[in-house]
Amino acid sequence: MIGSMSDLDLPLAGPRAAAATTRRAQLWLLAVAFTSSAAALLAQSSLAQSSLTQSSLGGGGLGDHPGLMLCIGAALALAGGLLAAAPAALVGIAAMAGFPVNAVVDLIRGGDHSLLPIEFALYGVYMGLGAVVARVGRRLVRRAVPG
Repeated sequence: MIGSMSDLDLPLAGPRAAAATTRRAQLWLLAVAFTSSAAALLAQSSLAQSSLTQSSLGGGGLGDHPGLMLCIGAALALAGGLLAAAPAALVGIAAMAGFPVNAVVDLIRGGDHSLLPIEFALYGVYMGLGAVVARVGRRLVRRAVPG
């Protein structure tokens, strides 16, 4: 019909829009968690091969020297907070997912994790920091785009 609008002319609304947004948010979370995990495993690999790190820091792995991974996770959380449709808390948790993934991989490979409960408690704190950074990113978007 001339002069009438069809379904195709309207932006997605209702359940279809919610499903599309949910899928997009899930993909963002997966991408952030995968990137965080890959960065943690690469950092662990480079720490294990670096003789400078072994001599200057007294050995240990990523969990013993978390600065690099915290910076990577914070950058991922901020980017996810700025760009993702997912809740900021979930983005922050996904951004720091590399820590427990790395610990599990290291444990399987025979690493020494004698204080595993304390280590995972610290990873929970790191994930909380990631959630805060993602929330900051979300607020920056709201401030930049009034609406």
